[in-house]
Amino acid sequence: MWGMLTEILRLSTGSVVWGVLIALAVMALLVLIVRGWRRDAAFTPVAYAVGTVVTLLLMFQCTMTVGALKIINMADDCEAIVQHLVDNSNISLDSKVTTEQAGDIASRLADQIPLLRPYISGEWSVGTTLREMPHAVAEQLRSSMRSYIVHRLLWSLAFAVVFVVVAAMTVETSGQSFTRHAPPSRSDSGRTRPVGSRAKSTRVSRRRR
Repeated sequence: MWGMLTEILRLSTGSVVWGVLIALAVMALLVLIVRGWRRDAAFTPVAYAVGTVVTLLLMFQCTMTVGALKIINMADDCEAIVQHLVDNSNISLDSKVTTEQAGDIASRLADQIPLLRPYISGEWSVGTTLREMPHAVAEQLRSSMRSYIVHRLLWSLAFAVVFVVVAAMTVETSGQSFTRHAPPSRSDSGRTRPVGSRAKSTRVSRRRR
């Protein structure tokens, strides 16, 4: 994994850029999801810390995924290189590929495309004929990278779930939307008499006069 990342950083800056952009977009979507559940939510320091770690992990996983997609797109070039190596050999194309021949061709292929070194294997073509070897190597490379991408996506999904759960459990909400304010109470001394009572007392006082 680290070998592939080193080669991606050295040979494919575009994969890193796209990986970072995709990770940031995913994190923005996750934040919107959490805020959609709790509109008055305020993220806590715990949520920010977990979010920072998850963002870095997603950047790594997305960069590796984009790099794997790049390798899949290079499968045709790999097939052409292996075909050239096979055509320049002095061995019959209908002969079975031995372990030594497969390892030698895989090593020479990795020398020309260093990005493939951690994932190319000479065992892929053992038992096939030299005529079938270029296509077999390309297909095995595509299959290996697809499996690799699935694993990266599963890890990314797990990190995203961790962030959403932690953020949803630790957010702080404003009490204004949940607390009902009781009307201010008046003390007995501050109570006013009804208007009707005032009128009655006024009439009584006039009669006495």
